Amino acid sequence: MYSSSRKRCPQTKWALKILTAAFLAASPAAKSAVNNAYDALIIEARKGNTQPALLWFAQKSALSNNQIADWLQIALWAGQDKQVITVYNRYRYQQLPARGYAAVAVAYRNLQQWQNSLTLWQKALSLEPQNKDYQRGQILTLADAGQYDTALVKLKQLNSGAPDKANLLAEAYIYKLAGRHQDELRAMTESLPENASTQQYPTEYVQALRNNQLAAAIDDANLTPDIRADIHAELVRLSFMPTRSESERYAIADRALAQYAALEILWHDNPDRTAQYQRIQIDHLGALLTRDRYKDVISHYQRLKKTGQIIPPWAQYWVASAYLKDHQPKKAQSIMTELFYHKETITPDLSDEEL
Repeated sequence: MYSSSRKRCPQTKWALKILTAAFLAASPAAKSAVNNAYDALIIEARKGNTQPALLWFAQKSALSNNQIADWLQIALWAGQDKQVITVYNRYRYQQLPARGYAAVAVAYRNLQQWQNSLTLWQKALSLEPQNKDYQRGQILTLADAGQYDTALVKLKQLNSGAPDKANLLAEAYIYKLAGRHQDELRAMTESLPENASTQQYPTEYVQALRNNQLAAAIDDANLTPDIRADIHAELVRLSFMPTRSESERYAIADRALAQYAALEILWHDNPDRTAQYQRIQIDHLGALLTRDRYKDVISHYQRLKKTGQIIPPWAQYWVASAYLKDHQPKKAQSIMTELFYHKETITPDLSDEEL
């Protein structure tokens, strides 16, 4: 996999995590028997001892195309981006394997020469059009170049074949650069393991929380009841955001439901948490709706009504939607009529998923 370290732009260094392992695996030494000096040099380079191999290449006047590609890769591993470009320019008219062009693409990206990088990604992809790591490298570079819409289109095409965590991280990276921080947080949330604790949060997720004014969620010690309720509400909101698949929305809603279950136990009989308890009861309607649990939305709504809890207009839209999906249009119409004629504030900007 391939990524730029963005040395002059520290805020984007984490993209390196998305595209690294396959870059090492692509070396011929990973596939050949370790039975000669050349193989030993490559193996050492893969371990981080790159200088012996780089010296060997520099002293040779005749190299095969595979050896040139090895040189390019090892120079990149050594952090010698300019050397990668120099070597490539010396052999640019050779027919190199795709991994060689990919190494040059990464070097150009590290030097923030986006167009040159994109040209080399295209060369690599012309030889291996199905290589997902090269596709992701091209997509990340498009984002670096400010071509966010093109990057998202290509990522959607890539993801349609086989969704995976690397694609979610790439998506979050694009949204981060584009300043779309709510989408960034949604993509990062989807990429987390189901039961991740705050100690296991990757730095990019922490940054996404900060970008969405939820920095206190980073430290368990800062998780006041209000913040816990805020996080629960944010998960519900994220579950309504349009994503590529229903399963992704379900995954976020399931997180909200799990949080609700834990908080419900903590706050149910605690008079000091009445306000927060009422908040999560309302937001719980949204999580149930995202999960298509329409009857549960209705029964929960009816329980809240019996306790005398006030249901805000935006949550009543959720209930009306549940009644419609549950084939009870008259009850849905009754709620909508009440909202339209008797409420001073209407919420007109609900997403399609919330209606």
